[in-house]
Amino acid sequence: MTGHAIELDLQLNGLAGKIDSNSSLFQLSHLQRLDLSLNNFSNSHVSPEFGRFPSLMHLDLSNSNFSGQIPSEISHLSKLQSLRLSPSLVNDLAFAAHDFKLLLQNLTQLREIDLSFINISSTIPPIFSSHLTTLDLGNTGLYGIIPESIFHLPNLETLDLSYKYELSGYFPKTQWNSTASLIDLDLSGVNFSDNFLESIGYLTSLHSLSLTNCNLRGPIPESLMNLTRIEDLNLQYNSLNGTIPSGMFSLPSLRFLCLDNNHFSGQFEDFNSNSLSWIDLSNNQLKGRLPKSIKNHVNLTYLDLSFNNLSGHVDVSFFSDSFRFLVFHTIVSHSLMKRKLNLLYLNLLRRYDWPHVK
Repeated sequence: MTGHAIELDLQLNGLAGKIDSNSSLFQLSHLQRLDLSLNNFSNSHVSPEFGRFPSLMHLDLSNSNFSGQIPSEISHLSKLQSLRLSPSLVNDLAFAAHDFKLLLQNLTQLREIDLSFINISSTIPPIFSSHLTTLDLGNTGLYGIIPESIFHLPNLETLDLSYKYELSGYFPKTQWNSTASLIDLDLSGVNFSDNFLESIGYLTSLHSLSLTNCNLRGPIPESLMNLTRIEDLNLQYNSLNGTIPSGMFSLPSLRFLCLDNNHFSGQFEDFNSNSLSWIDLSNNQLKGRLPKSIKNHVNLTYLDLSFNNLSGHVDVSFFSDSFRFLVFHTIVSHSLMKRKLNLLYLNLLRRYDWPHVK
């Protein structure tokens, strides 16, 4: 390899074996971009030599079977704009708390950082590059309170702090600085212990919002109807209550809606969106009849209304040929056939002609 190379892309190149500190790779002192992702380096440790590329702007070692502790020398890469270290297996890699904080403090040019599935036993310091567009710290060992400054990073597009139940936080009560930029937000598993604040409705650029199992309480704020670009909305396994806002089924871009395992009540609302393909409202206290407007949802492929208090007839002809999976549990209280019948379970993996169903 020539020592004057500025870019080395060996992603998914079938590389195997170990990378030692005396590897010729580390003689490429002019490198600006290095991608070794999706290879198999046989549980090699991440060498401190990776921190000695003075011009490096992009480093990707993700999913390449590295293991052990990430060296503090990574924080010496002062020009780094993109850092991806997510391991092949959960907790194969670890960051010492001091080194993690040092990295965030020193790498002031970072735009993308993916440390997901790395064992980081640390709090989150309130120090981040203002240039960040992607911050993925999902499934790590982080604990403590999320600093509110994260929600005000002006260029942030993707924020993932999901599934670390030791994290807690509060939604900003005012407009977020990332309002215009944030596209994907996943805070699943973070303990908010709070009402669902109106400020979420300011995030009008969101395409995906996941707040699963966040201990959220109270009703869904009407401001959520401002999210006209939202495609995936996951609010399951909380303590949300009240009625589901009727406008939620009319959000023009919404494809996946998961509100299951909450305490929603009231009548089941009409469906007015052709974009929805997945709806899960199971394990709530909804009542009433399945609205006839559901027959207009030609793209609907999954509907789960199990464990509610719905009643009435189910007209299978409502559902289009594209419908693949329908689950009802204890929702029908009177006759579906010529004799009285309590329907306990109906699973239509594909459309069947049930002879006595209306």
